[in-house]
Amino acid sequence: MPTEWLNSRVLAGLAGAVLLVGAALILFSLGGRYVAGYVSEAGDPSARYPNAYRAGVLALAVGLLLFSGAVARVSGLAAALVIAAAGGAAVSGAVSCSPGCPLPPYENSTVSDLVHAGASLAAGALFTLALGALVLSRRAGRLRVLAGVGFAVLAPFGLTIVALMLAVGRSGITAVLERAILVAALGWVLSACWLLLRRPPAAVADT
Repeated sequence: MPTEWLNSRVLAGLAGAVLLVGAALILFSLGGRYVAGYVSEAGDPSARYPNAYRAGVLALAVGLLLFSGAVARVSGLAAALVIAAAGGAAVSGAVSCSPGCPLPPYENSTVSDLVHAGASLAAGALFTLALGALVLSRRAGRLRVLAGVGFAVLAPFGLTIVALMLAVGRSGITAVLERAILVAALGWVLSACWLLLRRPPAAVADT
């Protein structure tokens, strides 16, 4: 038990630190454009700090991989889904969209745009499903309650942004909603990391 707790705490601590670095890089890459446009536009090669954006997204992917190890003991399914979400984030960071990140059905998109957007949406969906897996896990304890809150926020947000993109395409609402989803997801993982840092997995599960 002590070794397992130590391993989970180390992974949770590392995950939180790497995720914060990734978030800081992405925030820097926006160059002050904190509301206008999609966040992904900061990774366009013609943007001001595209390398910072890519590094930030890849850091988020690494942070998710570390977090998957921290939650593996309470839910193997959730851990697997987080790993898959990390893969989607890595592809999203590696494949840049074209200027403006145009998306169908109202804009002409390149293959890179479709791959980038598809990977980003897949990462978000898989991460949300991971929270659902934690909700269904009887071993997750307090993490299960936290996951329930996160799932209740992210699932409707995700469905809403997809519906808006199909119904109206690019808009200020979708840009704001995209940021709300990113902030909510990051806030959830950091909260989960803090919980795992404070309590061993068995205590989390028994609460």
